[in-house]
Amino acid sequence: AAAAGVSRSSVADVSVADRVAQDMALRAAELRQDVAYPPALLGDWRCRREVSRVDGEVSEATTVWKALGGAGDLRRPEQFAVRFIATPDTRRRACVLDRG
Repeated sequence: AAAAGVSRSSVADVSVADRVAQDMALRAAELRQDVAYPPALLGDWRCRREVSRVDGEVSEATTVWKALGGAGDLRRPEQFAVRFIATPDTRRRACVLDRG
């Protein structure tokens, strides 16, 4: 039976709202783990990262470059391999970065 002062329809709405909230929280957790990319990126890629301009102190820019994952000399282009794999969530047509 419904609680006093609460109709059956509002109890059902709360139940549905709770399930929707749980589903949204689950999806948000999934999104925090992986960034979804278009399926056209599936496969192996060779990336090139290059600093085109430094405004300010080169020493500060070099520190930031290394903090963000840059390797080697700031002034030289950096190349690295990446691979994108199909997302485990079969409901989405997307791919994610392979961290393995």
